[in-house]
Amino acid sequence: MRTDSKKVAFYTLGCKVNQYDSAAVAALFRKRGFEVVPFDEDADVYIVNTCTITATGDAKSRQVLRRARRKSDTAVVVAMGCYAQTDAGRVARTTGADLVFGTGDHHQIVDAVIDLLKVGRGNCERIRVRPVCEYDSFQDLFAEDALDRTRALVKIQDGCDQYCTYCKVPYARGRVRSRPLESVVEQVKLLVDTGYKEIVLIGTHLGLYGRDLSDKKSLASAAAAVAEIDGVYRVRFGSIECTEVTPELLDVMSSHGNICRHLHIPLQSGDDSVLRRMGRPYDTRTYLEAISAVRGRVEGCAISTDVMMGFPGETESEFKQSMRFVEECGFTRLHVFAYSRRPGTPAADAECQVARDVKARRVAEMAALGRDLSLRYHQTMIGRSFEVLVEDVTPDTDMAFGYTDTYVKVGVSSGRGAPARNTVVSVRVESADAECVYGVDEGDIGPV
Repeated sequence: MRTDSKKVAFYTLGCKVNQYDSAAVAALFRKRGFEVVPFDEDADVYIVNTCTITATGDAKSRQVLRRARRKSDTAVVVAMGCYAQTDAGRVARTTGADLVFGTGDHHQIVDAVIDLLKVGRGNCERIRVRPVCEYDSFQDLFAEDALDRTRALVKIQDGCDQYCTYCKVPYARGRVRSRPLESVVEQVKLLVDTGYKEIVLIGTHLGLYGRDLSDKKSLASAAAAVAEIDGVYRVRFGSIECTEVTPELLDVMSSHGNICRHLHIPLQSGDDSVLRRMGRPYDTRTYLEAISAVRGRVEGCAISTDVMMGFPGETESEFKQSMRFVEECGFTRLHVFAYSRRPGTPAADAECQVARDVKARRVAEMAALGRDLSLRYHQTMIGRSFEVLVEDVTPDTDMAFGYTDTYVKVGVSSGRGAPARNTVVSVRVESADAECVYGVDEGDIGPV
């Protein structure tokens, strides 16, 4: 059948790995003649990439699928992703989705959609979800033509074997699978050729990259290989555990000037008792040693983190200890969230669930500390100059926004008009708040 007149729209919930998966599937649709359009436009196919990291993610996934179904009685509605993987029956039963895929077999989605468009509903198998234990190799899909032209996500790893007591990710993503380094390099070269300047290496458990490969590659060797590709201005990492901050990784970061001086290292709690109940593979001493090693080896490296409030049994004294430890670590940015009870995980059945209002108060207090830490860090930048990759230009003003290599958002103004998107400019910082620093464009630094 002809597909060049067919339109497909995507809605992605959740993390950067989901964003990459959506982009990769969108690229497959384009190659088969479909036009990718915004989700709020009329389309022949609506694809919702679902999330199950919290109960809110589940609910939002169902809500968006139902919205897609209401938009058109005749369009094909597809659910994919983590929530579809872990609760396929409910997704199929309650949302009106015509096809349900999980976190694997994404290369089959286009054919399934085309078959359904040909034969109609009722003649196709709706649920196409395999158990995660059957996902035994990395889905090597490119997303070269579906992201913006400044910062490109490159998924190099999937799966997680850690099984923290609160988390559904291992049940949704399966065991650790790594992308062959040759494929990583091939995609990055393609992205650079099409104009991307920054490469972000991402994965479900990024620090375990290469553990399953026969040649025993590592995140450090992958980062070095990418950093040495001609035309790569920056290499950035997604999230990495403190136990995976190796001397080899720090050597690579310190010896490659285009690897960003920023690491996002999840903490989750600053109290050792809570960390043990969470099943996290470290204590606060190990964590502090890791970030001290980073700062001692990579000059000026910024460290951001995730912190969870209200884990079952968390006492007021444990919460206060987390506050003290977070301040001691001196993070540059905090992502603070409340514990969400996830059916099927050990923590969901634990006694002493923390009351909702207590969780909300603790989130607010920790978030306030996070804003204060960010402000302190941003104020140290005043009067100094930084290279900024411009990502957004505000229409009808001379303001543009981009990021430093330390992942600080910068507002840039210029009497010559806003710097162009996807250019690198030198910015002298003049003021700061908790969200952003603001400065004056000192000029394009030239080819990068």
